[in-house]
Amino acid sequence: MRIHTQHNGRQRAFTLACAAVVAAAVSAPAAPASLEQHLSWRALAPMPTARGGPASAVQDDQIYVLGGLTSGEDEALNTAEVFNPLADRWREIAPMSAARGQPGAASLDGQVYAIGGFGGVEAEEALASTESYNPFTRRWRRDAPMPIGAGGVSATTGEERIYVAGGFDEAGEALAAIQIYDPWSNSWSYGAPMATPRALAEATFSGGRLYVIGGVTEEGERLGTVEAYDPATNTWTTEAPIPIPRAHPAVGTLADGQIIVAGGGLRTHEPLADVELYTPWSNSWRALTPLLQPSAGGNTGDVLYGDWFFVIGGFVGTELWTSPFVEATLVPSRR
Repeated sequence: MRIHTQHNGRQRAFTLACAAVVAAAVSAPAAPASLEQHLSWRALAPMPTARGGPASAVQDDQIYVLGGLTSGEDEALNTAEVFNPLADRWREIAPMSAARGQPGAASLDGQVYAIGGFGGVEAEEALASTESYNPFTRRWRRDAPMPIGAGGVSATTGEERIYVAGGFDEAGEALAAIQIYDPWSNSWSYGAPMATPRALAEATFSGGRLYVIGGVTEEGERLGTVEAYDPATNTWTTEAPIPIPRAHPAVGTLADGQIIVAGGGLRTHEPLADVELYTPWSNSWRALTPLLQPSAGGNTGDVLYGDWFFVIGGFVGTELWTSPFVEATLVPSRR
């Protein structure tokens, strides 16, 4: 997900507010000798609408959570809700024009975009449609559709574009495609495809490169592979795999460029609480303190102010019950 930073005064205010909300601020510990770096997770106000398979994006210091699926993946939702972490409060905004399960979401130039996803009867239609929300007018606008309709996509912002990685197409095949949206021309193009077709991965930018992490094949195999895309050269490199393969985890890039990955699924519908941190400059992973609640198949994550990481919703248990649970932690910088 996109990094969101602010000036020091506002960040201090946010830290103090979060401290009041979660009962105590987290101070950065010294670098531990073992692989595990200790975090302090705290539960926050739950989402009004429990859901699995939503997407989220940060805009104006607030987290927009879009779409998702009901328990059992029976129905796609058009619901859109916004979390204000300063107040630890949720509010509902105008619904999307289309119900979207496992869509992509990203923010760019003051707009929040909802992209693709599964819709239609029993959430089986792979959508190509794209729409954007203007927080000032409080209205949704339809934008140019993706060239390839897909659900289970991962979207993120970088280099003034929105990058949409993989997904399942209408035939249920996993895609290797990278679809790139230019909001200035309201048009789509392609980047070089990934080496591994995948859906339900997560994507984030760090150091000018797009990282696509984990996911699932069309045969249901959970992936640990990580690929990095350089927009300047339109080329991919293979990076160190994540130690625990997982689909649809919560992912965010911290201010120091490290990438945090939380939860997701190991095997079909099995939730994970495991949290791992990727360091791009050493191409290495290490384990962090697990989540309070294991979550799989659609939990979403965002970074605010460079070092606060939020994990929202998802499926829990083996019956695919949706969760409204929200937790957050301060991730100390190590650079």
